[in-house]
Amino acid sequence: MNEKQDKTVNDNKEINDNENKHIGSKIQPAEEIADNLDGFFSVDFRNDGVFLKIIPHKGSGKRIKFEDIKAYIIDNHIENVDFYMLRKEIERIDKEEEIRIADPQKKYYRDAELDIKISKDNMKAYAAILPPIGGGKWLTYEDLLSKFAEKGIIYGIKNQAINNLAASRKQDGYVLVAEGDYPINGKNAEIKYYFNKDKKMSPSILENGKADFKNLNLIENVTKGQLLAVKIPPKPGKEGKNIFGEPIEPKHGKDINIPAGKNVEVSDDGLSSYASVDGQVLFIKNKINVFPVFEVQGDIGTSTGNIDFLGSVIVRGNVCEGFKIKSEGDIEIYGAVEGAEIIANGNVILHRGIQGRNKGLINAQGDIVVVKYVENSQLIAGNNVIVGGAIMHSNVTAGEKVEVNGRKGLIVGGIVRAGDEIIAKTIGSPLATSTVLEVGVDPILKHNYLKEKEKKGNIESDYKKTKQAIDLLQKLDNVDRLPASKKITLNKLYKTLTHLGEQLKQIDNYLGTLEEEIVKINKGEIKVLDKIYPGVKVAIGSSVMRVKDELENVILFKSDEQIKIGSFV
Repeated sequence: MNEKQDKTVNDNKEINDNENKHIGSKIQPAEEIADNLDGFFSVDFRNDGVFLKIIPHKGSGKRIKFEDIKAYIIDNHIENVDFYMLRKEIERIDKEEEIRIADPQKKYYRDAELDIKISKDNMKAYAAILPPIGGGKWLTYEDLLSKFAEKGIIYGIKNQAINNLAASRKQDGYVLVAEGDYPINGKNAEIKYYFNKDKKMSPSILENGKADFKNLNLIENVTKGQLLAVKIPPKPGKEGKNIFGEPIEPKHGKDINIPAGKNVEVSDDGLSSYASVDGQVLFIKNKINVFPVFEVQGDIGTSTGNIDFLGSVIVRGNVCEGFKIKSEGDIEIYGAVEGAEIIANGNVILHRGIQGRNKGLINAQGDIVVVKYVENSQLIAGNNVIVGGAIMHSNVTAGEKVEVNGRKGLIVGGIVRAGDEIIAKTIGSPLATSTVLEVGVDPILKHNYLKEKEKKGNIESDYKKTKQAIDLLQKLDNVDRLPASKKITLNKLYKTLTHLGEQLKQIDNYLGTLEEEIVKINKGEIKVLDKIYPGVKVAIGSSVMRVKDELENVILFKSDEQIKIGSFV
């Protein structure tokens, strides 16, 4: 062999080695699937008996359960099966095998049957005809009426639907065959309020478009004798009847009393209520209350002690570190808050700000409005948190919205959470200060649905890998290059592909029954009026994103299970 022939042989060897490596990388995943299949069984009726085909599991695949086979045999009316011996046989089998489990017998035959489903409220009946098997008889119109009567269904019969059901001689699913008359419920008594019951505090907007945090119309005052609420009496309902002919009582309108609380009088006929004192009207704990206002001209400190008041509180000075204000109404503070605790059943407004020194707390059932700054503090609001200046290194939680839209409009450091949206001019800092924003509410997760979807995805991946391996081996086989060992592998992969395809069909059917139970997550948005810097972590529902680049004038929202970035105009 000369030098040129030598080189040709070496080149061919190198090509074959590369091809073998390529083939191996494609086939190995499919072989792993084939080596870890779930067990499978089928039943065949023949002239010489009933036969059970067992395909045992492989590797880490699921074993065939005797209980599943037994249930199948019982459901299909296979007679004279020795379950004791069958269990022994199943435990013995360790490779694909077919065993005789019963003497020759016909499959189960019967006349047509009627399946009737009655709604839980006994107001509707649905029927479906199960076709006869083996030459059995069909049900006539008279047969259907008789079967409904046996069930006691006597009211709201839909004769045309029943006639169509008998005449169609095909299975069209369940048909509505009877429907009762639903009762018409009455109307509950209502209360009409003559004050702003659901007041939500927000700053006024000036002509130049800026928010005016100094004029918030915090307090709604009323005078003695002023009308606060009127009751509209309840209305009765109308009786109904179910498909069994039984009367159904309607829900009559419920009566309620005007929810009168402190300093509220109700008229003798119970239809109207009035303020009994001058003061502030507030709807607290589902009652109308009129509270006088407690006002402190100076600071809250050693000269006043802590404040615990049933009405609203106005503080003209500062709230010193370590002191506490608690109010059943609103709290309004004109000075600074220094490491103090402010708790209100209504709203809280700070005309300056709070320097919490990591121990300051503001907790309001309604809104929290801070004209200037929040620093090293914790804020909790049932509704909204509105800040004019900045939120710095603080823990802020709002049931609805957090808005920082004053001159600075800054959120930096700490954690800010909101049920619906977060709005700010600037979020984070050029120094990549760790800042966390969370909006939206995690859904009641679709556990069963998502679990089945994950299972389907895994099987689809296995199916794809197996198909790719088969395609590759088929191409090699077409040019007569497939060795005997690979032909064995190819046959094994054919069986694997069929098995995986059957599994996918079963999963698709199951997913179809779960589609209506999917629970969508609540939506949330983050609106950036100027800039958001790298280092900010954003969570919307269950999706999380870290900001990697500086962004301007954007809105962050969730779509298709991902956080998307859009332009904010």
